[in-house]
Amino acid sequence: EHIDSVYFLYDPDYRFLNLGVIGALRELEWCKMVKQSQPSRFKWYVLSDYVAVCPKVNYKTQYQPGYLLCPRTKVPVLYDSVKALCEV
Repeated sequence: EHIDSVYFLYDPDYRFLNLGVIGALRELEWCKMVKQSQPSRFKWYVLSDYVAVCPKVNYKTQYQPGYLLCPRTKVPVLYDSVKALCEV
């Protein structure tokens, strides 16, 4: 199983607050709490969709290690190994 991140509203006037990053950190803390009581429940924390041409969600590539799900094989691959293929 995995936990899928939620989307946050985006307003360029508030980009300095990094609300997506703050939200991800809160979700990761929750994941750690759940993992303590149910160690085998979740294997992945998923930041939801990655859209290469959308700067609103490109902050996701800053999390390391990062994986993308191969659309053909459905196997997670290390982002750094396919980064050049994702750049537009």
